Amino acid sequence: AFSSSRYYKNGNESNSFTGTSTDYNAAYDSATGTLTLNDYDGGRITLGGASNRDLTIKLIGNNTVTVGSDAGIVATSTGCNIIITADNGKLTINATSGSGDAYGIGTGLATGAVSGNVTIKGYADVIINATTNGSTAYSFGIYAGEVAIKDHAKVAIYAKAQNNTADDQVYGIYAKTNVTIDTAGEITVDASNAENEANV
Repeated sequence: AFSSSRYYKNGNESNSFTGTSTDYNAAYDSATGTLTLNDYDGGRITLGGASNRDLTIKLIGNNTVTVGSDAGIVATSTGCNIIITADNGKLTINATSGSGDAYGIGTGLATGAVSGNVTIKGYADVIINATTNGSTAYSFGIYAGEVAIKDHAKVAIYAKAQNNTADDQVYGIYAKTNVTIDTAGEITVDASNAENEANV
């Protein structure tokens, strides 16, 4: 959606952005690959297409991403990393799926793609609610190759599957290789209401 316009205001249509460099809720800098969220309240954020670059998300104020299926923030291309940072900002991701898998943050979700890494750092305050209502579905707070939470970042993850059948699986953090948590901030990972659970 940012291919032709750089400044999004809450409620804008995808083909008609009304924001400016001094008045926006989301602004994308293509030179640095940085998406600044400033009291953003909207839908999915996707790094996709043929891009092979990383996405840095800088938080200002209170931001909310809400999706009714799939992932809240996603990098679909092979090996793309997602970095979330803030000097003083909050992000709440609400990802609820009626029947399929639910991801708060996911990398490499396209078929055949290699998962990139997810880093949450600085003074970012991130809350992830990932819930699936499917009977044979997965719920992931974060799904990535590697996950790092560092500096003073504060992260709370609540992953749930409403129908706790034998085929449901819930992961607070799912990393294909390593999870590193080295932060002065508070960490909460809760997948405790699931029959098959893995917090980290």
